[in-house]
Amino acid sequence: KKDFREYLQRYYPASESMSAEELFDRFLEEVAVAEFVHNFDVTIPHNERRDYDDMTVDVGENSSYFQNLWELQIEGYMPVKYNPVTDAAETGLLNFTEFSGYPANMTEVEQRPVYTALNMMKVDMGNPDFGKISAIFNRGV
Repeated sequence: KKDFREYLQRYYPASESMSAEELFDRFLEEVAVAEFVHNFDVTIPHNERRDYDDMTVDVGENSSYFQNLWELQIEGYMPVKYNPVTDAAETGLLNFTEFSGYPANMTEVEQRPVYTALNMMKVDMGNPDFGKISAIFNRGV
């Protein structure tokens, strides 16, 4: 569509002479090297103590890997609370295996994802709405 091409050329001038197939190949090349980013807070925000269920700097300093939301509960870093919306999204949309019960066991929860964004813009930070700290995951490691 012409509007799309005009928009794309504004930010990527080389695209003007590229075919759709070349553009798609270029997109795949960019996706292949883009890093993943996850933002979180330094500590649990005071006004969110009961609802916060994400990584913090303290947790990270005491961990050997970056836990997902469910692992943080099972390992005792966050209060155990079942989140039916997250569970439904992970099992219904993302096709993860359902838990046998809740609280689930570590074998089940370690199969669930760490939520990240694909850093296509290659900026050195993620979305600050999710916290002041950005964890950048390099795909090559």
